[in-house]
Amino acid sequence: VGIVTYNEAPKAHAYLDSFQDRTEAQQFIKLLPYRGGGSNTGAALRFTLESVFKGRGSREDVQKVAIVVTDSKSQDSVKEAVAELHWFPVRVFAIGVNEKTPDLYDMASYPTNRHVFAVDNFMQLKPLRKVMQKSICSSIIQGSVNSFKNSADIKEGGNRLTLFTAKVTEKLDHIRIGLVKYSNSARFEFDRISLLDVSKALNYVNHEGGRTNTGRALTFMERHFKTVPYSQGSTYLIVITAGESEDSIRGPAEKIRAIGVENANKTELLIMAGNNQSNVFYVDKFDQLETLYKQISGVICKIYSCLSTSQPKLITIDEGGNVD
Repeated sequence: VGIVTYNEAPKAHAYLDSFQDRTEAQQFIKLLPYRGGGSNTGAALRFTLESVFKGRGSREDVQKVAIVVTDSKSQDSVKEAVAELHWFPVRVFAIGVNEKTPDLYDMASYPTNRHVFAVDNFMQLKPLRKVMQKSICSSIIQGSVNSFKNSADIKEGGNRLTLFTAKVTEKLDHIRIGLVKYSNSARFEFDRISLLDVSKALNYVNHEGGRTNTGRALTFMERHFKTVPYSQGSTYLIVITAGESEDSIRGPAEKIRAIGVENANKTELLIMAGNNQSNVFYVDKFDQLETLYKQISGVICKIYSCLSTSQPKLITIDEGGNVD
């Protein structure tokens, strides 16, 4: 057991090799001070990963579990920090006291209904103990065997996606391309670069673990298209996903071309493609993406021939859910 408390700054009180047995840990916990202050949860998560889970006493063959207890919304971003925790991988339980903030769902592992808990006050933490013990034990049993096998799957799937992206774009010319990855949240790897720079940029793309919040990624792209000025013509988005979305995808789904891999939800693909079946492509495995790129390139080229030569394209690659 390791223990970290935080307000504006985190502090480690115990590392994973600090205690010899349960009794020693419980005696120490009774003496822990409670400090007031701010709530920089993101900084605390990043500190815990580096100083505790990657620090003293950490063992590679043991599943990592983090229990985050907070009574307020974080004053800094938790999304990037928790993505690193999930990738390591660490299973995260989030407990909210007094307030059930969106941060809890950003932090918690999937499925969130098994990893998010909320109580009205600190006194209610005590009866929550048995529920937490059962949930944690169950997650350890389910996850201990598969956690590290999945890391190899992430790398293999990521390599296939990168190769596919390079193949699809290599025959296009005089356009600009952006790449967005998403799992819990979405972020740009690069935006509006020339084709000459795409192959080089793809070499620096890392594929990480996380969930499949396709709806959030689509909203991210919709806002980007609205706020960033583009040249004349239309803007097109290719969505590659390997899992059913954990949030709603209805909304910013106009002019979207969807490619499904493995466990993708075909109904969701059709919704994203504006109910245009010709804009939906599906393969059973990642290695079959290589057989699709010529077909995709042909469709894109038909669209591209009607566009301005300076028209940007954006490609979104899913790194969440069953991809990872």
